[in-house]
Amino acid sequence: MEEKTELSRQQKKSQETKEKIFQAAKRILQKKGYEELSIKNICEEAGVSNGSFYHHFKTKDDLLSYYIEDQPTINPDLLETPKDVEGAKQGIIGGAPVPYRDGSVLCGEGGQSGSDPAQCQY
Repeated sequence: MEEKTELSRQQKKSQETKEKIFQAAKRILQKKGYEELSIKNICEEAGVSNGSFYHHFKTKDDLLSYYIEDQPTINPDLLETPKDVEGAKQGIIGGAPVPYRDGSVLCGEGGQSGSDPAQCQY
């Protein structure tokens, strides 16, 4: 029989802080781009200390690896090739829906999918 282990209050708080840091970095990437993504900016956006950042992530690259792992898995064969550099950039940072060849779309934020890009929530 498998036992379910409940997280302690401290573990839950730690997970919430890590998620706040992650979401702050995601917002900065989407709104301002990689150039503005600094640990200082991430901490200010998340409302956490530098120490909290370094408790959860060793470096900014460590955070970016976590960000990449969080993205939905997409079969690349189903995606259309972006028409230009701006299209590729928007597809990567989630600023625009990513079209599938079958006519449906994958929304950049949160990985929602559907048939109408106007239904994507940002």
